[in-house]
Amino acid sequence: MSNDTNDDFRQKLKNFAEEKVLKNMSFCETESKTIQFLIDPFLEFLGYDRNNPHDSIVLNTEQSVGFCGTKSGRIDYTILRDKKPVIAIECKKSRGTDLGRATNQLYGYFAKIHQSELSIDVLIGVLTNGVTYEFYTDTQKSNVMDSKPFMKFNFKEIAQGKIDEFVLEGLSFLQKSTFEPKKLRTKAVKERFIQKVAQQIEELFREPSEEFVHFLVEGQKAEGEQLIEKEVKDDAPLLVQKALTAFLEKEKLRPLQLAEASLVSGNSEEDEVNPFTSAEKGNLLGVQVDGCEHRSIGDVFNQWGFSVPEHERFRREVKKKGSGSYKDKNGEERYFELNEAIALKRLVSQGLCSVGTLVFDKDHCYQAKITDRGTLQTLDEQEGVPSSLAGQLLKKRRYGIRNAWDFWHVNYEGQEISLSDLRAIAAESLKKI
Repeated sequence: MSNDTNDDFRQKLKNFAEEKVLKNMSFCETESKTIQFLIDPFLEFLGYDRNNPHDSIVLNTEQSVGFCGTKSGRIDYTILRDKKPVIAIECKKSRGTDLGRATNQLYGYFAKIHQSELSIDVLIGVLTNGVTYEFYTDTQKSNVMDSKPFMKFNFKEIAQGKIDEFVLEGLSFLQKSTFEPKKLRTKAVKERFIQKVAQQIEELFREPSEEFVHFLVEGQKAEGEQLIEKEVKDDAPLLVQKALTAFLEKEKLRPLQLAEASLVSGNSEEDEVNPFTSAEKGNLLGVQVDGCEHRSIGDVFNQWGFSVPEHERFRREVKKKGSGSYKDKNGEERYFELNEAIALKRLVSQGLCSVGTLVFDKDHCYQAKITDRGTLQTLDEQEGVPSSLAGQLLKKRRYGIRNAWDFWHVNYEGQEISLSDLRAIAAESLKKI
């Protein structure tokens, strides 16, 4: 999916979790109610209509798979293609259900479908209680369902904005309009390959194999490292383990280094703690002078009758310190302060965002919501103005980070823009008043 389509689907999925699942799950004490209030609405969300027998993909309640006429041989739902089941869905009641105990039933369905005379290209098994969904297929042995799901999600987490990219793409293959179960299975096989390789790498970290150590030592010797065999040979396994650990520690720091590189363009401690040192686009919002709010530095400079050079000196002073005193043209000392909470509240009051709006960094590693206090709050209830919260999350700055308003982004009219850009839009709208 393209980024725009991806973001649109992400938001729709989050809305569905909030409006349908969270509101209705408390009523689902039986399997039938779970199907009625949670599972059917989700299938409709994906584009299916179990009441339309003319669809190329049809949902059938309690569909017999042709191998057994007993209850144990029937599935709650199947998604058919060319009159053959490609997805089997086993439903359990929402309240008090341990899905782990229901996998054997789905495993039996899976095996019997493949033992039947039907020629099935791909089969995906889904186990759900309407809140948690687990997806199974045969990535280890052909026609035998894996013991662990290749994809899993919980609507409670999705309602909080925790939507894994793998889940997002996987569900896109299950939508009726883009139904591609083979691609989903291929994705599952690739994901299993990645997991197995990651497991092998983890084992190499704990105890490098003799073959791996030999491969690395021979590679160094081939590069002309003459002392390798003599000085390293006996301690090579331990040294390789230390080298792998050093590499891992370096990789752990990479996200912080990248974030810092994008946020900091100087080493001044004063710049680092200043919340308003991002590139100026329009006037800065959130200015207080002697406790009174002003909508921009330009307002202050016009009100005080500064000349342009004086205005620029004042602006530099504001950018450097964020607060302090300054003498106006009449020699009267004034106290100014850039206040992030005021700036954020003003964006809300102008209707450019709202309390509860989700903000995030450009890589979607961190998320928070705007509060009515003019702060940002994460899901685990860390809170602060944009600069200080970013500093807390990056564990790099005690008081905040430089360019925090460029760090945080928000969805505005279908696009992801920084809070700095949003502030510039607000400033432009104020000029028209």
